[in-house]
Amino acid sequence: MKSFSRGDIGVALRSIRSSRSRSFLTIFGIVIGVAAAITIVSVGDGIKNQIADNINNVGRDLIIVRPDSLQPTNAISAIVGESVPANASLSSNDLKIIESLSNVQYAAPLGILPSPTLKVGDQTISGLQVVGTTNNVIPVLNQSLQFGDSFNQIGINNDAMLGQGASIKLFGADESLGRTFTINGQSLFIRGDLSSFYSAPLSIDLDFNNVVFIPYSEATALNGGKLSTYEILVKPSSPGAISSVVSEIESSLSQARGGVQNFSVLEQKNSLTASDTIVSLLTNLIAVAAGISLFVGGIGIMNMMLVTVSERTGEIGIRKAIGATNRQILRQFLMEAIMLSLTGGVFGVIAALLVDVGLRIFTSLQPTTPWPTISLAFGLSLAIGIIFGMIPAAKAARKDPIDALRHS
Repeated sequence: MKSFSRGDIGVALRSIRSSRSRSFLTIFGIVIGVAAAITIVSVGDGIKNQIADNINNVGRDLIIVRPDSLQPTNAISAIVGESVPANASLSSNDLKIIESLSNVQYAAPLGILPSPTLKVGDQTISGLQVVGTTNNVIPVLNQSLQFGDSFNQIGINNDAMLGQGASIKLFGADESLGRTFTINGQSLFIRGDLSSFYSAPLSIDLDFNNVVFIPYSEATALNGGKLSTYEILVKPSSPGAISSVVSEIESSLSQARGGVQNFSVLEQKNSLTASDTIVSLLTNLIAVAAGISLFVGGIGIMNMMLVTVSERTGEIGIRKAIGATNRQILRQFLMEAIMLSLTGGVFGVIAALLVDVGLRIFTSLQPTTPWPTISLAFGLSLAIGIIFGMIPAAKAARKDPIDALRHS
């Protein structure tokens, strides 16, 4: 087929302008499909990058020990504050074994206090997690204190450290250091405020910004003398010792359990893989919906072009009577379908870029818009115009000129 001429493009544009409302609705369907496809992929890629940044911020040498029953996504039930079953818990003996290993520099247990009641004065505060741990949690997470000290440093048990989100929820913009609040009726003194933690959306890990950290022994007492540990964070003495520490932990804990390995030892790359898997599944699921939207937009183009061919039967007859070939008629109507889809593709790309900017400004999401994705979405819109425009164009080209003239 010969290339389209300027005349074909001009005729197509005039035809589209002559039925603005119908053309707008048809183009709008393509805009939604293209914008949705690009936005979903860019958000998914952005979340993956944020999770990777979060892991880099904490340190790629972090090792996580969890019970098997919380691997990997079932750990979310513990993280959102549900009680951890006893058979899904690590013990204080496990912590002692890990701390005794020669290549372990720090180890910190994490136990979530189930259904805590937090009060500042008479006001009940919701939306926060209470985690029992030790002051080793600071170096293990490569974190620092913005104000004050870590607990256990001066021998006082009923003290606490706050993430920045927890500090704001408890005391608003006021200074929290040195103030008191209660957990399950027990008064605690705020010993320190932690610097902001980097938090990635859809990560399976706890957002420590919204956590109240208290001594593990205090959390145990508040829970009736028993606290389930859902994970132990371990920092090796050097990044090069990760593999040997993982092996030592697996061997030592398995031996202590009589050969039963009902736990898992994860490196940060394992956490990254688990998070990427979740994000990819969600991205693919919603991308399918976006693809369906593009398909529906293509049907809209075909429907509009079929109506257009029917309305312009007389015009087709006149053009054929003065010498237009079937190929020229085919090109004319196919170009109209292509112009509709390309216009939708252009505005769809612009809409996706604007949505990505809005998400960056107004949410914690940081979408990345790769040019290959934009090119693919734009190419799909072009393909849709060609595929769904071919049937109406072929129908127009096959019309008998005599029958067509009868409609003029």
